[in-house]
Amino acid sequence: MSKMSREQAFRTIAKHIYVAYPTYSTERKSILVLADGMGEAKKLAAEHLRRSLITVRLVGTTTN
Repeated sequence: MSKMSREQAFRTIAKHIYVAYPTYSTERKSILVLADGMGEAKKLAAEHLRRSLITVRLVGTTTN
């Protein structure tokens, strides 16, 4: 098994980090969700936030 470089590991992790928050909330309390895809991220966020109307987006990556 080949060893993954630090950069490769960070790029892989970045593809699985989502930010979620209640869509119409004055608090803007956000959470980070680790998931394999948007569907899973939405499901986990809805369970945690206990709301049906949430916004979920993939965290953007940088060039470094």
